[in-house]
Formats: sequence, structure tokens, C-alpha cells
Amino acid sequence: MMGTSHMLIGAAAGLGAAYLLQAPAPLELMAVATFTALLPDIDHPQGTLRRKIPLVDDLLLFWLPHRGITHTVLAVALVAVICNLLHTAGLLSVDLCVAAVFGYISHLVADLMTVSGLKVWWPLSDETYHLWPGLRTGGITESLVCLVVFVGIGWLLIQMNVIDVAQLQARAATLYNQFDPQQLGGVLSQLERWIP
Repeated sequence: MMGTSHMLIGAAAGLGAAYLLQAPAPLELMAVATFTALLPDIDHPQGTLRRKIPLVDDLLLFWLPHRGITHTVLAVALVAVICNLLHTAGLLSVDLCVAAVFGYISHLVADLMTVSGLKVWWPLSDETYHLWPGLRTGGITESLVCLVVFVGIGWLLIQMNVIDVAQLQARAATLYNQFDPQQLGGVLSQLERWIP
């Protein structure tokens, strides 16, 4: 999957963690999970995070094969251990730890739906696993999955009262009342020149 898809799915995982934990700050959990959802692709030269830190790329990460160790249950365990250490040191709350692990796992689940699959049990097994081996990275199916996830995020944000529907409706009504249909007429006349 593409980096933006992983970010969106990671955000959904963080929001799901916030919903399950009844966390008071769901947007923080979404942010942490979005970040950790990008971590597994640190092994790819074009990975979103890896491109942001080129010096680390050149000196430390050049040897990592894509969809290797960072895409395994072993890596998830390592993230959980690091989160536990940060929690023990008082640097990370339990909620944020759960969101971080959920975000990381969301990346692996998303990649398990692709044609390539993952060797999630490496080094115990070299077998490649798939959850839904038909999704092509950057394809229409990935876009549809992201659309469903996006709608799900919106629904959860409303359910958790992060988005105030009444306020949203009031804002939409204000925008509607400020709308000038004559402005649209100029745009439509321009479009009609291009549409047979």
C-alpha cells in the first residue's frame, strides 16, 4: 500500500484504540498511530518516513530489504517493548502505547491484503501470508478500501463526539446561505464550452 493509505488506516487504528479505551484525547492517539503506521516502511528507500531522514537512510538503513524484518510479528513485539519502556519511564501513557502498537499492526494488516503479502512469522517461517491477495498497491481497490476507512473514521469521530454534528450542520447552513448561485453560473458556462 501507499504511504497515504497507511497513514489513513493508521489513523483509523488509533481512533479505534481510543474508542476501545474510552480515551479522553482520541486525536492524540490517532496522531501516534498514524506515525507508527509509517514505521514498517522505513525499510523501503521511497518510504514516507525514510525520505524525511536521508542521512539515516544512507548510513543505517541501506541494508534493510523491503517487507523484511520491519514487517514481522517480531517487529510488533519490539515496538511493544519500546512502548513499555517509555511507559515505565513515564514518557508515554498506556493509551498512547496501545495506539502505537495498533498503528504498527495496521500497516502489517494492510500489507497482508496485497498481492505481495508478508512473511509475518519470519524468522520462524519463510511462508508468505495473505489476508486478501488481490489488492494492488496504488490500484482502484486500495482507493476503495481507503474510502471505506475514511467514512469509518468520520462515523467514529461523530460517535465519540469529537465532531459536533449540530455545529457542523450550523456551519453548513451558514455556507449555504452565503452561497451565490450567480457565481456558479460563470463556472458552469466555462465548463459547458468543454463538455459536448
